[in-house]
Amino acid sequence: MDRTLAERKEKKGSYIVIDGKQRLLSIRQYSVCDENDVFEPLKLTGLKILKCLNGKTYNDISINNKIVKYNNILDNQSIRTVIIKNWNSQDFLYSVFLRLNTGSLPLSPQELRQALDPGPFTKFVDKFSIESQHIRMIFGPKEDYRMRDVELVVRYFANKFFLDKYTGNLKEFLDKACSELNKRWINEEIYIRNQAEELNNAINFSYQVFNIDTFRKYDKDNFSVIFNRQVFDMMTYYFSIPEIRNASKGKEEEIKNCFINICKNDIEFIRSIESSTKNTSAIIKRFSEWGKGLMNIIKIKIMIPVKTNEGITLQ
Repeated sequence: MDRTLAERKEKKGSYIVIDGKQRLLSIRQYSVCDENDVFEPLKLTGLKILKCLNGKTYNDISINNKIVKYNNILDNQSIRTVIIKNWNSQDFLYSVFLRLNTGSLPLSPQELRQALDPGPFTKFVDKFSIESQHIRMIFGPKEDYRMRDVELVVRYFANKFFLDKYTGNLKEFLDKACSELNKRWINEEIYIRNQAEELNNAINFSYQVFNIDTFRKYDKDNFSVIFNRQVFDMMTYYFSIPEIRNASKGKEEEIKNCFINICKNDIEFIRSIESSTKNTSAIIKRFSEWGKGLMNIIKIKIMIPVKTNEGITLQ
């Protein structure tokens, strides 16, 4: 087996797994012997030839003199490893991974983000996305193996904390958000956790307003059946603010009709929730139009993004 690792710049002798993470984790989990291990031991299944090993763990085989030789073979098997040192940027490692995986499924941006910039915040959003029943309402009960659920949570935090810093590169925007919130965690953990709960509240209220049409665009007299991340971004951005959410209660039907009317009558708004995230004008358009629509209904002041010479400003 070949594996590719990159040595961490900040910690000699510590490595990032660029290629082969799942298989290494499988070997690690299969090799569990201690009942206090953080991993549940894997059992062998689906073997066509050595059927006698099916249903057995590494420990089961180790204590059986008739079959222990198969563990010995595994223990003595080499794992060939390529180590990358003195790498200059995360983009370089991403390019390496893509080259290694030509013709196979490439690493998702969030998978790479978790590997290259680990920290308390990235660990938290990973755990939160799995445990949040509201995120599971969107993605279903199982963890998304491509980490699209985690990236959705990161998008929420990036917009909440740094929307005015967005310059048109979504990957860079989310990378910087993770890096910055990892640094802030020690001083802002409670606030970040509170904002995660407000995300749950925002998703819950969005479903109260839109029901099965939550986080979908309205086009050609119908709601789409496809989940739309841009709609998710702007709905959770505003409904995560308790004052907006509280003022919106009892006006759910009016809010839903407002969204439908904007979609039907503003072609630029529809384009803004369909267009590339590289377009800052589209981001300003969708956030500002929906913010103004809400403000007209609930009659309270809402901070809305506008374009200025400096970029995006909230006012």
